[in-house]
Amino acid sequence: MKNLYVTFITFSLLASVGCNQKERSNSIEIKESKEAIKQVNVNSTTESEPNDSIENKPVIRYASAQSGLNYREEPDGKVLGKFFLNETIEVVEYTNKYYEIVDDDQIYEGTWLGIKKQKDTVYVVDAFVSDSPVYSDRKVYYVTSIDPYGEDENYKGNVNISEAPNYNSNFYSALDEEKTYSKEYFEWDKAYRDNFLKAGGITKYDQLHVTKITIGQVASYPIKNLKLIANVNVYASGSGEYNVYDFETCLELPENTNTDFDFATIAIDNPFETATDFKYLKWFPQEETESLRHLYTKRFPYLKSEFSNEPKTKLFYTIYNNYTIYSLDHVNKYNLLTRYVIVIKENGEITNSFIEQEGESTGLIPLNTDYLESSSQFAMKLFKNEPPLIYGLSSESFGCPKLYYLESNYPNIILSCDNRH
Repeated sequence: MKNLYVTFITFSLLASVGCNQKERSNSIEIKESKEAIKQVNVNSTTESEPNDSIENKPVIRYASAQSGLNYREEPDGKVLGKFFLNETIEVVEYTNKYYEIVDDDQIYEGTWLGIKKQKDTVYVVDAFVSDSPVYSDRKVYYVTSIDPYGEDENYKGNVNISEAPNYNSNFYSALDEEKTYSKEYFEWDKAYRDNFLKAGGITKYDQLHVTKITIGQVASYPIKNLKLIANVNVYASGSGEYNVYDFETCLELPENTNTDFDFATIAIDNPFETATDFKYLKWFPQEETESLRHLYTKRFPYLKSEFSNEPKTKLFYTIYNNYTIYSLDHVNKYNLLTRYVIVIKENGEITNSFIEQEGESTGLIPLNTDYLESSSQFAMKLFKNEPPLIYGLSSESFGCPKLYYLESNYPNIILSCDNRH
């Protein structure tokens, strides 16, 4: 049985649920409607069933416009400000006032929603509101080091790109699952390679770019020069007979290549930053202040009661360059931990906020409050001309970890880790 090593500072893996979020232009035309506004139950969970309420449960949604979601004093009224991408918003009113938005020759239709904004109600268009956070469609993979023959020698650098084609694509559904294989590690034939790369949108001009984030070392390899490898998944390994779905599809790095890389991506030009400014994060207890309480209840309106629920609520902070990152960790009545994170620049500007929720497949990694060199959390500049990212806040049993931007103008990234069971 072969040995598999993830050369990535001992952190967890993941599955891509990316969402292609198109940036909205500022030249949006809104066509007015004469229909009246309909007030509904504040606790309503869906627009189609406004009277079906859940007691004491707020209706939480997310702003999904990448450039920010305008909110207005009334439907079709004056713009008062913006909710940033993935900001949590609380729906308190559904209306039957219709709108039509023309954006880059695409038409969006729907109705206005009333959103709680401190003590007021503001209005947004529901086309740019989603039930869950929006994630990037950018695919970032782990680099692994594999000993394919289990001899503790001849380790090979591999990048598992099984998720390059979507799992529900025609490529995977058309595979012959009756065909069996006896080897655990081999090169796919030309037909499989051509079909796989086409399904994944990978062209002959693309390159595999790999980076070691602690020092900003980057290497790039033309895809056409790399072997496309079948590597049996660890959960299937050892049975001696395999079908096509038992294998990961990997790009094998050239012989004698240093395998001590962390992340990889596929593109024509290298997108990775070399001046990564990588830093492990150490967290410190933060005394609750009135200003922080106001900050959190403003950003997460339904949190008001959590602050008075000590000792189940703990507040921490860490500093990365000119950013201060606050984490409010709260254990609810079901003994599940929720982590509410707010990022603030030194000028006082809130640049991002997000939520991590413990559940059946998600575990929140304890914040490092001891030795810096043993921290599970770190921040770095991964991509050129983009804000820094933070990693290591959660682990996934059935999914993959996330990279969160410290600024909200980019959708966060779910790593493509092929975390199958």
